[in-house]
Amino acid sequence: MTGYCVMPWVGMEVNNNGNLRPCCAWAEESVLDENGDKYNINTHAISEYQNSDKLKDVQQRILAGDRIAECSKCFHEESVGVRSMRIRKNAQFPTDVETEIGYKSIDMKISNLCNQKCMICNATASSMIAAENKQLFPELMQGFNYDEFNWYQNDDRWNELKALAHDVHHLDFYGGEPWLIKKQWEFIAYLVETGLSSHISLNYATNGSVFNDKWFTDYFANFKNVTILLSADGIGDTFEYVRYPAKWNVFAENIQKIIDYRDQGIIEWVGIAYTVSAFSMHNVIDSLKYYKEINVPVWFNLVNEGEFSAGVLSADAKELLWQTIEDGWQDDFLLSDQIGPEFFKAALDCDIEQKWKDLFKFKTAARDHHRDNSFAAIFPDTKE
Repeated sequence: MTGYCVMPWVGMEVNNNGNLRPCCAWAEESVLDENGDKYNINTHAISEYQNSDKLKDVQQRILAGDRIAECSKCFHEESVGVRSMRIRKNAQFPTDVETEIGYKSIDMKISNLCNQKCMICNATASSMIAAENKQLFPELMQGFNYDEFNWYQNDDRWNELKALAHDVHHLDFYGGEPWLIKKQWEFIAYLVETGLSSHISLNYATNGSVFNDKWFTDYFANFKNVTILLSADGIGDTFEYVRYPAKWNVFAENIQKIIDYRDQGIIEWVGIAYTVSAFSMHNVIDSLKYYKEINVPVWFNLVNEGEFSAGVLSADAKELLWQTIEDGWQDDFLLSDQIGPEFFKAALDCDIEQKWKDLFKFKTAARDHHRDNSFAAIFPDTKE
């Protein structure tokens, strides 16, 4: 079965707004119920989704050998040599899916509650961006349902997740900022108290703005293993600009604490998630030098939205960026993927429509004015 994927049997993603689907690579926002409505944790019990006719249809099509459209993102990544989620999860959970019961991998994006409003973010992933957009771009927020992002406050849903945890082998936590959410820590404490934590691995994506030693000594030390991916686009002034109102000194102190727990064996791994965008491309080499010095690998991902792509920058700016990266590249940089300078060249050469360039200028100017910031101050060569 060339299109086989285990995730419709063993995986579930709960999105920031509560939508349910097999994984984050799924080509649709959610699986639909018999009425054509999205399965959503605000309106459906997890068991309804888990036993749905739609999910059974997906499973049957996969077993029939179909390369289903819902998995198109993974198929595309594989066509260009990327080790897709489909490949990774098939390797992680080799199992007889026809007899498999229970979720082994759950990906929870716990609301959009966040204490940062990153330049590349959106209202679905940051409550602070949602609030700022309501002020600056009210037309963008028409029809935005703020309440659906509060699913994490529903005790019944956490009780369902506790019941599922008996079969779970791996949990991903994203946000917003997951470490701000008390209900998440109550769930983690439950896993430790019941002993379920001993067979569960945890992965967090966090912005590194908050820290508590208890999370490591009392919680993480009791799990099978823990990995932490810290979101940080750039260092120093670039970091503070892109991830406003974050403070670089706080982040730098917290990552060192996390490194110490890694070195003690409390957690298995810590890395940096660096989103390559028009706002952060100029700081790639300096960031790689910094993280090499403190022995932390960097995972680069390209921003999805055209308005934030490095391709929106002027020809002069892009030429300068390419020379900086090409000249500054070191073969011993710590990278979680095997990439080279060409990865960034492809981002710079991406053909971006004029409408996205116009939107980039408009939104950047509006946010800079509102925040009393200046993109030109951290990257002066941004002129058209």
